[in-house]
Amino acid sequence: MLLSTAFHVALCRLFSRSSAEQKDRWLHLIQSRMKEEKDKDDPKTVPLKILAKDFGNCTYSKTLAVSNGDSTRDVIRSALQQFGIS
Repeated sequence: MLLSTAFHVALCRLFSRSSAEQKDRWLHLIQSRMKEEKDKDDPKTVPLKILAKDFGNCTYSKTLAVSNGDSTRDVIRSALQQFGIS
């Protein structure tokens, strides 16, 4: 989902001038709307190729199946597990 520049500016103004309680309410509202839109979307899975380079200049790659329902945290956790990083 892309945000228009005007919407982005409006959000920046809102968050820079609002109280902590207002910010929390807006954040909750935005997150719930994003979840609603994700839930409406058809499930899609795409391959995500990740390259890791170590200090010896060796490159390792793994391909993960990532769904549009996965959170960033889920994808990062999965990638770390695939590379054996804890």
